[in-house]
Amino acid sequence: MKRGHALVELMIGVALIGIIASLAGGAGRAARLDAAVPLQRERAGLLLEYQAECAATGVVPDPDTVKRLSEHLRDTHMTESVAATTVTFHVQWTAPRGQTLSRSLTVFRRGPR
Repeated sequence: MKRGHALVELMIGVALIGIIASLAGGAGRAARLDAAVPLQRERAGLLLEYQAECAATGVVPDPDTVKRLSEHLRDTHMTESVAATTVTFHVQWTAPRGQTLSRSLTVFRRGPR
């Protein structure tokens, strides 16, 4: 009668567990990277809203506030397009997986009172 497991059987079991864990670890990293994108989109939206509020009130944007809002957006590039009745703010950044993402916000310009 056989009692217990042979060393080879145990080593095969440990190797299989290691292979499965390594596969799951890669999927977990990908999930974490993908989860960061909605947070970055929200941060970009806050940055756009701040810029629009400053433009609407005639206040110069505070560089420290802009820096804090864009610190989690890698390679941030901000542009502003002024038309006769609107201002469009556009922010572009690099996502964790390397793709370029962007958001825009168009607001109406306040006319003379």
